[in-house]
Amino acid sequence: LLTPTNPDFTSTCLRETALDYRQLIREIQQNIDLTGDGRPDLDPNSIQYLGQSLGAMYGTLLTALEPSLEAAVLN
Repeated sequence: LLTPTNPDFTSTCLRETALDYRQLIREIQQNIDLTGDGRPDLDPNSIQYLGQSLGAMYGTLLTALEPSLEAAVLN
């Protein structure tokens, strides 16, 4: 059972969030069109990550898993 009192809760949440971010990178690499104008809105060749506090913990896992990240700042 995944609850805040379970010791696996934090590590599972960190892992799942890092995997969610990895999926977001895959979506960006598919030239996502957020505005509906028929043109990609984000550059799939320049994906970077900035993580502060808990975001740095996600980012540590993400940068270990994702070779296509151009740069990462973990604070």
